[in-house]
Amino acid sequence: MTQYLYNPLKVKIIYLVLGHNCNFSCRYCIQNNDFKKSEINSSVSEDTFSYIENLVKIRPSISTGKIKIIFWGGEPLIYFSSIKSVVDRLKDSVDYGIISNGALLTKDIVDFLNEHNISFTVSNDGPNTKKTRRINILENENFRALFTSIKERAISSVISAYNQDFQELNKYIEEKVGKTNINYDLLAPSEALSEDAYNFNYEKLTDSLIKMANKAAEDLLLSEKTNESTFFVDYIKKIRIGSKDKRAFVNRACEEMHTSVSIDTMGNILSCHNSSDIMGNTKKTSFDLEFKHAEYLKNIKIEDIKQCKDCFVYNFCGGDCKLTRKNYVGIKESCELRRIVFSVTFYLIDKLNNYFEDVDISEEL
Repeated sequence: MTQYLYNPLKVKIIYLVLGHNCNFSCRYCIQNNDFKKSEINSSVSEDTFSYIENLVKIRPSISTGKIKIIFWGGEPLIYFSSIKSVVDRLKDSVDYGIISNGALLTKDIVDFLNEHNISFTVSNDGPNTKKTRRINILENENFRALFTSIKERAISSVISAYNQDFQELNKYIEEKVGKTNINYDLLAPSEALSEDAYNFNYEKLTDSLIKMANKAAEDLLLSEKTNESTFFVDYIKKIRIGSKDKRAFVNRACEEMHTSVSIDTMGNILSCHNSSDIMGNTKKTSFDLEFKHAEYLKNIKIEDIKQCKDCFVYNFCGGDCKLTRKNYVGIKESCELRRIVFSVTFYLIDKLNNYFEDVDISEEL
């Protein structure tokens, strides 16, 4: 039985694309040019609201947690009035999150976020952010004061050649905004980024990851949830899943139309929240569309990508984004980055197993 079929009962995340305008021009933006040029109505349609409300209604009562709406752009804060309209309509029937460059943050927005328990994640790559995002918002004292007053906040950092020292990154962010959750996103192939972003010093990167893994080992043994332990636990879980089912990641493009769905304000169902490809419209579908889309994604497999077949992380990696990678640069380097991360994860598993007898730590997490 295929594991990649649309099932509305499994949807955990709804990416709501509010619009495509952005006040930044990040050098590795993965949203394609067609996406940026396409127009969208920033006012949320009744069709979109109905679709979301129906997904919420059919969610199993025994399910753990609510569906989470992630407000997406472009830059979501450009469309703050739309964000307010959604929260006013859906209230606490769902959870909310925003991923933003942070430049438009104000005291009124902070108060709104805190009032409605909305998580707010800012994209920042540490001391070299100007090389990747052209603007480093963490250098702005007013922003730092606003950001640190948000109850549920995080930083999202892309690991590239500009940003391959985890200890330097962590130290910089803590100095600027105190202890904060950091999501480490591995650099993906891109059409916009210059080659120097892929010019990794693999020895330096490996050394930094080993230091990070050693700290993660200590944190896990002390039952402490930290940025380091969270990062590696995610990769340990991928190894566990791929070891049990060697086709678990081979047949799955990503979580689109599996546990997440991307729609825009006009009710269009998108192939991805970073794509302008419209698969159909919620007004016209009776779930036939979702199945069609799921089958479309299911047919994009890493077994069709030649360079993946002989890779030792074939069963764990998933091959990155299959919708874009054939046309983007940096594939070779992005793959090597992932191989190093998995290699250090195996090192961490062995290190943890040495503390126990007859226990496989990958089975315990």
